[in-house]
Amino acid sequence: MSRLDPLPTLLRDAARLRLLDIDRLYRYTREHTADVRPWMCDARGVAVVLDARYAFIDLYMRHEGRLGTAQIRDSEYWRLISLPIGTCPRDGGPTWQYADPDAQAERFMALIASVLQYGYVRSPQSPVVLRFEDESASHVEVDAAGNTNRLHYGGRQFAGLMTVLRHRTYYSVLNGLHRLTLLKYLRDTRRGSRVVPVLKVG
Repeated sequence: MSRLDPLPTLLRDAARLRLLDIDRLYRYTREHTADVRPWMCDARGVAVVLDARYAFIDLYMRHEGRLGTAQIRDSEYWRLISLPIGTCPRDGGPTWQYADPDAQAERFMALIASVLQYGYVRSPQSPVVLRFEDESASHVEVDAAGNTNRLHYGGRQFAGLMTVLRHRTYYSVLNGLHRLTLLKYLRDTRRGSRVVPVLKVG
């Protein structure tokens, strides 16, 4: 077997697959992980960025994906992704913010459209994910010093899956909060599954 053979990595990743209840996963990530992502939470310890994402999905769906710049920038989602590091609550990472809130909102809308058309991608390597990464707005982070980091998820195994981390009594989504919120919305509106595959890390 060649050192470049992807099979060992694929088998290792497949062994970490879990099937979780979307309602419980969303609720736990939203209400019980303030110690993991305090910058996303309000004074109650609730990850209100998920509420903003949920409302943005609903806005997108009610307008059939046709949102103008003013509608996007009036949303709570856009407000939270545009806030600087040090603000709380805000969307983004512990040491970075979105470099271009308009581009990030476009990327989120492209994700919604992709999942509506192709579903939640579960395969190890997917042309759908590659096409999304190549054709949609890039995920670009910027830190407090002004350094930017452009991420491309297309080459990763199971790139379409959320990753989760065991946290106290259940799992918390580590990467894939946009997908988490979208799958929860689809479940609530009777368009999605109750149980979803995820990739466990750690």
